[in-house]
Amino acid sequence: GNAVVKHTNVDTFIVMRSLLPIPCALLESCLLGEPHPRPASWLGLGILLLGAILFAIANRGIAVAGASWGALFLIMMPLSGVFMKRLIITGGLSTTWGLVLYQNTLAGAFGILATAAIELSSLAALHDFYERLAYGGAAVWGP
Repeated sequence: GNAVVKHTNVDTFIVMRSLLPIPCALLESCLLGEPHPRPASWLGLGILLLGAILFAIANRGIAVAGASWGALFLIMMPLSGVFMKRLIITGGLSTTWGLVLYQNTLAGAFGILATAAIELSSLAALHDFYERLAYGGAAVWGP
């Protein structure tokens, strides 16, 4: 969510957040065998989305500059939510500590990969990191 706001605006983020229940409902139906939402639920989701779009238009508008972040957000958030629901239903994460461990493991792994991809994107940066790691010892982890 924070990366989306960094590349777009808050109004666009509000619209994307109002879109999330739609793919979540579809994924729950397809992957978990849940019944499709009733027509009244779809109407409520449509009203929510329309209100968010009108709110965004009335303020600063919808920014499409961060469309790739928005698409990633709209894919990963429903997948994560439905996967977590599946784990809770099957008993894999029945405690609070199970949920915390799941969230932190995912965030930590993705954080390491994202940091490496962004910070070590050039050969010079990769070489500098290797030199610090090989010859600097623990000092490599400092600024």
